[in-house]
Amino acid sequence: MNNKPEAEYLLGEIKTFIAFAVEESKSDAAYKLVEQFCQDLLALRLFHEHYSALPDAVEEPVKKIYELNVKRGVHCFLLKSETAFFIYLVSVDEVLYAGSNVDDLSADLVTFIDHGDKKRLAEVVGDLNNFSEYTALTKKQIVQCPVCGVAEGEPHILGCIAEVCPWCDAQLSKCNCRFEKMDVEEFTSEKQLEAFEELLEEEGRIPFNKDQQVSYPGMSEGLDKG
Repeated sequence: MNNKPEAEYLLGEIKTFIAFAVEESKSDAAYKLVEQFCQDLLALRLFHEHYSALPDAVEEPVKKIYELNVKRGVHCFLLKSETAFFIYLVSVDEVLYAGSNVDDLSADLVTFIDHGDKKRLAEVVGDLNNFSEYTALTKKQIVQCPVCGVAEGEPHILGCIAEVCPWCDAQLSKCNCRFEKMDVEEFTSEKQLEAFEELLEEEGRIPFNKDQQVSYPGMSEGLDKG
């Protein structure tokens, strides 16, 4: 089992992958870009996945990285090489390659990126002037729910034990409000969960903030506030 800090481990692995995947004369520039993200685990995991797999066998160094969108703890990144681009979805748990051709992207992903249809997205990706280059996050800047991974200010992913109940201010996964509002003793179907989520939205979900801390079972308020 590897005992090195994750960032240090990923940097070492990425450097090895680059040595095999990129032309020697361009490998230093490739690694120099990666080093700019030495404290950004999301970016390091992204580079690690890209250089270890080399989608479409494109043996070119990544020259720029863009963040197309982020919602509910899922980031959509675009890596730009000399002649191609590669779109990934990255969360705290997973890196998923989505494709290098807009026509091959799913309709859900196009909606996620929030640029209309595929034709419009292809035009936008063609020059990338509508997106800013992604800048490395430091540990101080990264504020995400430690349980479900959403960013500060975003609603938790339904079921997250850190979400606060908007009706009683307790821990939503522990209080009885969810059953009382649905007039059931337990949830037994996906439709019930969807209906409950609609009730949450109507009431006004309490988004994640850095002061929310998951409490231990048996505490009266369910969550400590600050």
